Amino acid sequence: GTEVRLRGLGNPETREDAVFFKREYTFPRHLSNGDSSSLLNRNRESVSPNEKHLVLLRDGRTLIGFLRSIDQFANLVLHQTVERIHVGKKYGDIPRGIFVVRGENVVLLGEIDLEKESDTPLQQVSIEEILEEQRVEQQTKLEAEKLKVQALKDRGLSIPRADTLDEY
Repeated sequence: GTEVRLRGLGNPETREDAVFFKREYTFPRHLSNGDSSSLLNRNRESVSPNEKHLVLLRDGRTLIGFLRSIDQFANLVLHQTVERIHVGKKYGDIPRGIFVVRGENVVLLGEIDLEKESDTPLQQVSIEEILEEQRVEQQTKLEAEKLKVQALKDRGLSIPRADTLDEY
């Protein structure tokens, strides 16, 4: 395959550059549980770089793009990436270009069946419209949460704020 070397991202002890091969998609052995039929141990030639993949991130964002590289930590490089935002029965795609995702942020990685992708009941809308709908939805959720907290407070209960839960 086509070899791409990334300077400074390889093994710091040997000073080797990280090497990513086009069409090489492997995961570390400990992720596959030794199951040779596992998706993680697929034949390298069976994964085409022309296949679209969907990536669900830990923060809830959804990315769709062509998987170009993956390493032993599940770090991903996506090409021609779009961020898809869903609100109700509508969705919008925001072009993001080349996207590098740190493996610890990946919740789900899946190949998209292009034949079924067009059979969606969702309606595609403009970027401006989906962003406005997302803002309205988030504002509605925030107001509902404030009412819930106030109702609990009136009853003598308190819920710790989400931003204080991460403090040690």
